Amino acid sequence: MFEISVIFIVSILSGIIYAYVKHIEIFPQDVQVYIYSKKYPDIKFITTSELLKMMNHPDIILIDARSRSEYEKGHIKGAVSIPYEEFSTDPVSFLDLINTDKKMIIYCEGDFCELSFKLAELFIELGLKNIAIYVGGYPEWEKGGYPVEKNNF
Repeated sequence: MFEISVIFIVSILSGIIYAYVKHIEIFPQDVQVYIYSKKYPDIKFITTSELLKMMNHPDIILIDARSRSEYEKGHIKGAVSIPYEEFSTDPVSFLDLINTDKKMIIYCEGDFCELSFKLAELFIELGLKNIAIYVGGYPEWEKGGYPVEKNNF
C-alpha cells in the first residue's frame, strides 16, 4: 500500500511540474472559454474589457446571434441581429450585414450558449476570417451596466 501511495504522489507531482514547465493551465480561470477554445480552435475570444475598448470603432461589427425575439427584448447597443437559426437556413438574406473588411464580434447568452460559436463556424465556412466571440454575452454586458437597447412593446 505504501508503494502505491508513493507512486500516486510522484505521478501527481510529475504532472504538476510538467504543466508548469510547458505553461499548461491545470485549472483554467474560465473553464468555458477553455472548453470552447479546444472545440473551436480558429475562433478568437474577447472579454468585456476588450469589447469596451473596441466599442464605437468603425472597423467592427457587433453581431447578436440570439433569436430576433431575444434581440428585441434587449441587446448590446449598436449590435445587429443575425440569428443563428435564421442564418443557418437562409444566409443570403444576411449577406448585406456581413463585411469582410471589418472584425465581426459575435455574442449570445454567454455561459454555455453555443449560438455565437455555431454562427462563427458558418462564417468561417463562408471564408470569413476576422471573427471573434464575446464569451460573456448579453447577460454579462447588461449586468455590468453597459449600454443596451431594448424595444418597448
